[in-house]
Amino acid sequence: MLGWLRTLFGKRSKRAAVAPARAAAPAEATAEAKPALTTEEVVAAVGGTALRTPDPEVVTVLEQCILAELATSSFAIPPFPSSATRVLELVEKPDLDLNELVRALHWEPAIVAQIVRVASSVAVKRGGFDDLRGALLALGVAEVGSIAAAVAAGSLYEVGSRAEFELFPELWRGVHRDALVVAFTASWLAQARNVPRYDRVFLRSIIAGMAPMLGLRALAVPLLDGRCVKCPDEEVAAAVDAVRAQTYTMAIERWSLPPTVASVVDPASDTERVIVELVTALVELRRHPYRTSAALAIRDHATTLGLDAKWLRVLVGECDTATGHVTEILSPPPPASKPAAAKPAPSPRAAR
Repeated sequence: MLGWLRTLFGKRSKRAAVAPARAAAPAEATAEAKPALTTEEVVAAVGGTALRTPDPEVVTVLEQCILAELATSSFAIPPFPSSATRVLELVEKPDLDLNELVRALHWEPAIVAQIVRVASSVAVKRGGFDDLRGALLALGVAEVGSIAAAVAAGSLYEVGSRAEFELFPELWRGVHRDALVVAFTASWLAQARNVPRYDRVFLRSIIAGMAPMLGLRALAVPLLDGRCVKCPDEEVAAAVDAVRAQTYTMAIERWSLPPTVASVVDPASDTERVIVELVTALVELRRHPYRTSAALAIRDHATTLGLDAKWLRVLVGECDTATGHVTEILSPPPPASKPAAAKPAPSPRAAR
């Protein structure tokens, strides 16, 4: 995973090295009477200026509309990608047969292409790889699972119809961008804090990041049916963020994932959960500086992890770096330049 992050983000080389040292042991942090961070320190570190505060009454009504639509049996939650399920079940097996994994991945050309591309970039000094087996040996099973889930999760971020997209185009685009920012930033923090399964932090960020997509899709139904009035994006975003956790819980219940996959998508580790929730709240507060609930969540989660104000400032910088690189990744490629027209061959008479 570390190689993958470096590949996608270019030269982010020394960021982890400048992370502040863990001066106090967790036991010492929990022994203090007050939190390691105050809300004022959180707001000062995150920064931002609120242009307008959403109407709380409108936000409440939108929350109710979203949850009511999600609760109906007719609302279709996109299925969890079967390709990701198959690969994650394999990589979690203690006696994994590499040949079995190669056979499974050969049915998913998009995943194979991604694995080979990343492996070649990671091992560029050794000449790279041009086949799947060499790529798997270079990356390892944890990275394979992460890549497979990330590629397959793209289907969870697809908008149902053009009519839905035109209701809030900027919000649709922002969901995928924010999910990637959270995933890369949370994975960096997990590695900096020596979390053993940082690949699961990445996966949970990607999968949990689709919850706002479900909220927007649920709100689009009554809007297109004429049962709800179109509201400004600020109110819509506030409502979608407010029901994020409930939306994700509903998706997990509907998916009914196998235990081996559920342990990755929705891990039991409190540390993995807290890291993802901390970075999610950080991205939310960056977008909406008036969110007191996000500031409180950052303070509480940072305290749980033993992070002080200095750590938080480094994390904010890492989040900003991730935002810039994700924007580049999601930008459409520049149009290919036309080949120069060949010069006409000189006529025999001119040659004389």
